Amino acid sequence: SKVLCHDYEKSGAAFLVLVMGELGLKDAEIREVVLPHLQQGRPRAASVGLRQLVSKPECLQSVGCMRLACISTSVPGQPPSKRQRVVGVDAREVPGRVRIRQILLRAWRGGATPKPEDPVRRKQIQRTSEEAEGQLLKVLDELRQSKDGAGLSKSFTLLCRSSSECQSSLQGGELAGDLGWLDKDKGVDSQRANGKMVRPAVPAPVLRAAF
Repeated sequence: SKVLCHDYEKSGAAFLVLVMGELGLKDAEIREVVLPHLQQGRPRAASVGLRQLVSKPECLQSVGCMRLACISTSVPGQPPSKRQRVVGVDAREVPGRVRIRQILLRAWRGGATPKPEDPVRRKQIQRTSEEAEGQLLKVLDELRQSKDGAGLSKSFTLLCRSSSECQSSLQGGELAGDLGWLDKDKGVDSQRANGKMVRPAVPAPVLRAAF
């Protein structure tokens, strides 16, 4: 196993790539793949992208990417910086909450486990988890090409309708893939129906990514 470390000059953060096996890649190739994702806080996407680039996957046992950075604190005597306000799809400002939309791809665990079904297209899923992650990485790359918020929203809607295997993708307009409001304090979707919570608790990684 080996550790490859890259220092990003602008922020001073350390980018680490942990490898068991052989990548067979040059340092510049590694940086080109992992840095864009790590700078956006997506270590898993960086790892998946790097694995896809390896020409001899049988020589690579595992790979992991991470970004290490100092946490900035407010200077004594100065007020803390204000958090950017969140605007929902209905243009209402909702402090402490964000609107969640998803593109979901299902995966088959293999073996004797039953194959999941795509409820949108009514067909069984045969892809592995690794193949699903690879497809989602391509979706992410397409979304990254959007130049502004309007373009991103339009691209997301189109990709959600064409790729997502969740019935939420059938909703109209910007509600395609919509899961409702995510509450920062409760860690659950704040959308309610008849006064009752309609969705289960959101996984911790999703909550951390949202806030």
